[in-house]
This record gives sequence, C-alpha cells and structure tokens, in this order.
Amino acid sequence: MNPVSLPQYECPYRQFKTQHDGVERANGDPLRVRMPKADWGDGRANGDPLRVRMPKADWSGVPSVRLRDTVTGGTVREMTSVQACWNEQGLLVRFACEDSYILSDFTRRDEPLYEQDVVELFIDEEGDGRQYMELEVSPRGIVFDARISNDGSGKPQGIQADTGWDADGLAVKVETPAAGNRAYELFLPAAEFRSPLRKGLKWRVNAYRIDHAPGRDPELQAWSPTGKPWFHVPERFGQFVLGE
Repeated sequence: MNPVSLPQYECPYRQFKTQHDGVERANGDPLRVRMPKADWGDGRANGDPLRVRMPKADWSGVPSVRLRDTVTGGTVREMTSVQACWNEQGLLVRFACEDSYILSDFTRRDEPLYEQDVVELFIDEEGDGRQYMELEVSPRGIVFDARISNDGSGKPQGIQADTGWDADGLAVKVETPAAGNRAYELFLPAAEFRSPLRKGLKWRVNAYRIDHAPGRDPELQAWSPTGKPWFHVPERFGQFVLGE
C-alpha cells in the first residue's frame, strides 16, 4: 500500500488536570472491586501508583477514529473508538469500547495480556519500523509496556520485546461508563519520548484491540488495518501529528 493512503490523525493540544482516581475507578466496576493488588515485581504494588496521578482532559471536540478488522478493514462486532490529545506534559489516549463479554485474568505487569482482551498502542517515533513502544492495557487495568525491536522480516521470531523497560510515570484508568461499555485511558509522560513534544511533531502509530466472545475466534481490530492477523506490521502504521 502506498504510504499516502495510510490514515493520519491530528492530535489536538489540550490542558490536563491531575486527579487521584483511586476511588472513582472502583465504583460500579466489579472487575475493580474483585481485583487483587497487582505484583509489579519492582516494589510498586502498594498503592498501585500507575493509577494515582492520572491526568484528566476535556474530550469534547477531540476527534475520534474507529477501529476496523485488522485483516480485512471491515466492520467489527463491537465498536471501538480512539481519541488522543497532548501538551508539554505528555500524550493522553482514550479507547471507548462496546464490550459485552470480558476475558481478563492476568494480574501482573508484562504478563501476555495480548492472549486475552486488551487495547494496544504502538508508537514509532523515528518512523523506520525498527524500534517502537508497545503499550497495552487490560480490562483490569494491568499494563504491558515494552520497547520493540523489529528486524523487518515479518516473522514472529524477528520481534524482540524489551519488557525490562517500564514507562516511568505511565498512568492508566479503566471505567465502565454504561452496561456493555468500557473506557480506557492511558497517559504517557513527555519524558518517555526521545524528542520534546511540540506542534508539528509526527510519529508512526497504530491502535489495536483484541476482543474475545464465547464460541468465536478473538476479533483483532486496528486503526490502520495490517492486512494480516498480526499487529507488528510497521509499514501499515498510520501517522499522528501533534496539532493545535
């Protein structure tokens, strides 16, 4: 596919407010109530700081895009929309998902969340498809974060994931705004990017979702369909542009 036909998203500038969402996220959400403390393996389990300093943005007026079938580009069973905004503090991304069934058993950071329900964000700052960030959030608010090395072979053995990297200051929030719906927010601080965030900065990006349903194969969704049941296809990543 010609790169000019790949999708582009202009990410608007927004002011953030910092909130403590430790009580808010539990209300009306049985996954949160039942969720044991996650063992992050680095001494951070007490208080779960990934969810302590979650910025808040006004999402009204922020453009949204819908995910499609990763292989065919067709309509998906359960809709997913994605919004993003930025300022000098970092990047804030929101996934809004129709979700009638949840498969989410993992409780530890960097477990293979991609084997169950999850939303994912890949960010390639250089745009060459060789090195990029992979960020995942499960319905339970568990995180997988890794820096990916991709040799371009298109084969699973050509992907190396450095899960020893933890995005410093990463914050996530998962809510159930209505029955059959789930909303995810992910904040990545500016310090985790190689260049200062500024208007006009461009990255190659893709957003994904894996959605399970009883008696069916998992549905793979993508903002920019890859043409295959595989997410690590950086030549099909779309483009994020930091706007006004």
